[in-house]
Amino acid sequence: MTKFFLFFVASLLFFACGGNKAVTKPENASNPKAISGLENLDENFDPLSLNEPPIPIIAKNKDRKANANTEAADTQQTVEIPEEIIGYRIQIYQTENAQEARDFQQDAFLRLDIDAYVSYDNPYYKVRIGDFTSRYDAEEFLTTLEGRGYKTAWIVRTLVVNPAAKAATVQDEQE
Repeated sequence: MTKFFLFFVASLLFFACGGNKAVTKPENASNPKAISGLENLDENFDPLSLNEPPIPIIAKNKDRKANANTEAADTQQTVEIPEEIIGYRIQIYQTENAQEARDFQQDAFLRLDIDAYVSYDNPYYKVRIGDFTSRYDAEEFLTTLEGRGYKTAWIVRTLVVNPAAKAATVQDEQE
């Protein structure tokens, strides 16, 4: 009985997989105007308009022998440290009013004792704080901010002041 049942199920599956009609290509498939939904497609998007910070590209020396010969001479030269690097800031406020953004910036600087910046991205003024080089540091500070009442703050990837350049500037001023 079980063999008969298995044979019946197997044959049922076999016949169920086959179709009763031959597959044909629709006549309007080659005509792009016949495809529905394309009339609402906007192809004017430009990803370059997103204003992402540029990623610095460091050139590599391919001539290792020349590099080894000039290594002693290179130690005497000063290395230029970039002023800004890609990092993270925490956005704590956004408004369309410039004065309101500056007031919030001053308040954040006084309450949090951390550098605060106002940036304008039409039509909004955004108040962002910190110069974090790693996302982990930004997330730690974000949890501190949430405890202080900044519940809507979030992390933003942007150009930040390089801490190494800041330290070099302070050291030059002390000499």
